[in-house]
Amino acid sequence: MISTVLLCTNLTKEYLNITFEKNYRTTGSAINFNLINQLNKSNQKAIELSTYIYTKTTDLNTLQLILKIKKEQKEIETELKQLSEKNLIIIPNSIYNKSLKLDSSSFKNIKKLYFNLLETELNKQINIFDSIKISTRNPDFKQFAIRSLAKLNSNHKILEARYTLIQFTPKTSFCKKSF
Repeated sequence: MISTVLLCTNLTKEYLNITFEKNYRTTGSAINFNLINQLNKSNQKAIELSTYIYTKTTDLNTLQLILKIKKEQKEIETELKQLSEKNLIIIPNSIYNKSLKLDSSSFKNIKKLYFNLLETELNKQINIFDSIKISTRNPDFKQFAIRSLAKLNSNHKILEARYTLIQFTPKTSFCKKSF
């Protein structure tokens, strides 16, 4: 029994010089929860605005564009929820006022206003995804940001061109018949 104790004592002396290092896994960390929350809010607003514009517009090209934007916003929403669940992130429900009833008396063309608001939300999302792409060390969120940026930049350019056309299109006026 004494020999066993001596043997164990000798073994512990050999391992005293070993230093232990902790290797922390950094791939899953460094997700800015505030950015994720802002992205979710902006995404919800963009979906709501595109739905509203869709119901108020009759131009076929505009309808196609708005449907494309809404579809891609829904895809972003779905992927954001999946990534959030995978990374154990809880996204709070949006608290902002979802009512789109604006004081239209100060705006000459309400359609321009909603296009402008949608363009603003797309800009916000582009900025948020740029920040996520740069700051996150999570490869899933980085790839999500890169894919979403491609869609958003494309939609933003098309929407901006369409908004410019709406802005400079003269209103059709009906001429009164003169007798």
